[in-house]
Amino acid sequence: MNTSFSFCHRLGADTAEGEMGSASTPSLEGIDHSSDIRVRVLERTNCVVVGDCFPDALDTSDICHDPVQMVKELARQHWGRFIVIAYSSRTRSLVIYRDPSGMVPCYYTIYQDYVLLSSAIPKSPQSSAGCLSPNWNAIAHHLVFPHLPQRQTCLDGICEVLPGELVIISDEAAHHELIWKPSQYVGNNRSCNVSEARDKLGAVLRDTLETWCSRYPHPLISASGGFDSSTVASLARSVGSIKLINFYTDSLRGDERAYASTLADYLGEDLNTAICRADDVEVQKNLSAFRPCPSARTFTQTFDKAARAYADAVNASAHFSGGGGDNVFGKLHSAYPLADLFKQKGFCKDLWPTLLDICHVTGAPLTGALRQVVGSLIGVKSPSSWTMQPELLRADIVSSISENLHPWVTDVAGEAPGKRQLVRNIARATALTGYLNILDDRPTVYPLLSQPIIELSLSFPTWLWVAGGADRAIARMAMRSSLPAQILDRKGKGAFDGLVYQILSQNWDQIFDDLEGGLLADHGLLDIEEMRAIRRNRLEAKFMSNILHIHETEVWCRSWA
Repeated sequence: MNTSFSFCHRLGADTAEGEMGSASTPSLEGIDHSSDIRVRVLERTNCVVVGDCFPDALDTSDICHDPVQMVKELARQHWGRFIVIAYSSRTRSLVIYRDPSGMVPCYYTIYQDYVLLSSAIPKSPQSSAGCLSPNWNAIAHHLVFPHLPQRQTCLDGICEVLPGELVIISDEAAHHELIWKPSQYVGNNRSCNVSEARDKLGAVLRDTLETWCSRYPHPLISASGGFDSSTVASLARSVGSIKLINFYTDSLRGDERAYASTLADYLGEDLNTAICRADDVEVQKNLSAFRPCPSARTFTQTFDKAARAYADAVNASAHFSGGGGDNVFGKLHSAYPLADLFKQKGFCKDLWPTLLDICHVTGAPLTGALRQVVGSLIGVKSPSSWTMQPELLRADIVSSISENLHPWVTDVAGEAPGKRQLVRNIARATALTGYLNILDDRPTVYPLLSQPIIELSLSFPTWLWVAGGADRAIARMAMRSSLPAQILDRKGKGAFDGLVYQILSQNWDQIFDDLEGGLLADHGLLDIEEMRAIRRNRLEAKFMSNILHIHETEVWCRSWA
């Protein structure tokens, strides 16, 4: 299994500060981990770094021995995909930090006087997975607000350390504190013009991909033919060898081989293509059953199989994905950037061209865009903090679920609406990093979700992302000399909704049998009458993805009930 670790620590053990290697302090011997995960003990400290931490040199000469301050200083100086674990015998507490990329999962539970940490289900010789049970309130929340992570997972007693959070666990309780805050970066480059933003982003993109490629030379890159994955491929190719794979289906929107081939030819690389068929999917199997939350999509099973086979064949060091690029590069598809511009500059000459740019990008009429802007400015309408998915669920269940805002969203509650939407979108992307290549032995890296890129993207005015009437405008400008025009200027986007429809069609009765007689129905979460109407009439194509998502959750629940 890729990117996995586990650690067991006994609270309250009496040991002197700095006694690394003791059974009561974080140590190399106490952490089991997959081969792709580095584990390093910091000299003269009770601190361990699990994962990829850049810069590689971890200087502890000026770090104090207070574990909280030590971890905060490490978080300030480093980026990557990592977890930090520190221990204080004086306060008898364990300190945990998860970097904001979210690429290394981190869950914990407290069992008797032990703290159990893991990238999956925390376990120890003293505890048993058999005593775990689903948390039906958390499961209901997962269904209503997909991909909105919560500290309480879908298993009782197991909590998640969210990206950017520091958690202090003592005998009394666990305290969560957000120490990487998006508000610290919003507007830091508010005076940038388009060309300055382009140059800054181009430099950070190049440096970030060079760092990842030095850690994982010869990666396998999923090349959809879209702008984001092409950006990752081009920058990685400029510093080393790569391999490309493209997934396609027999539906029109799911076949982007022409664009992927254009990229491969431009980079001088071969392109491996893999067709993804509904026949290769097992709907009664959920690949995330080993995790405390459902985090696997049924339709990606076929991607995982193809990627693993080709990665084995070419001896790839890692999977690189362009996932998250839409989110980080300001693809907001709203008029809120115009509201941001007005709030910052008032009535200015840039308002009219920005309005035209937004309408060109979104396809919205001028009146519709202006209505959204005015609504946001007078407080009538603002970007949703998270997308709800209430369909097919009982109305009383939906109304009983509080949103429990993502801490990043709470942190920027006072910002302009476009900035709030951008932060929400990035937070959503970091929640999806564990969905691919779940059973492979190689890590899946999302370079565009790296901390330096996120922080820089947050710093730019949101209206620059639509400059010239193109979405992700700054990023497109930064990559102008590194990608073919067909990809740089591409406006459409592929999708695998055809594959989802085929999976549902081929397994229609099985899926509805599972739902109508399953655990979610037993616990009163589903609107059975609506389910039966859809089953009977095969209505509402817009519900297709919802049905599959609910069924994926049902299958996951059956692993634990």
